[in-house]
Amino acid sequence: MGVKKLLIIATILLVSAMLFDGLYQKDAPLMWLAATTVNYAYMRVALIVVLMTLLITNPPRSQYFRTFLAGFASALFVGTIFLTQTYAVGLLDAVIFVEVAIICMIEALESDPVRVRKLGFNYAFAKKK
Repeated sequence: MGVKKLLIIATILLVSAMLFDGLYQKDAPLMWLAATTVNYAYMRVALIVVLMTLLITNPPRSQYFRTFLAGFASALFVGTIFLTQTYAVGLLDAVIFVEVAIICMIEALESDPVRVRKLGFNYAFAKKK
């Protein structure tokens, strides 16, 4: 398992725990630095859906999906900065939102696999005998 998949799985587990605690255990220590309103529960569900799609799709992804990821990451990052400036988001929520935005942008910037074409030269001199 790669480091990216491990990071995505760990983030899904953390956001799921925050979703559960925000809905059912509002006084849990995990939620001391996070918001417990229903709007943030919807945002956490959207984050889980996007992260799950990243987990189940294999690279190279389509150009449209990468464009969606780039737009989602940009909107999430700008929204997080705006909400942080107006003190409308908890510290843990801000860190998680920025983390998901970075993960999505890294996945959006993936390149297509390089196709190597043989040029027809004789590479026999490079082989060891």
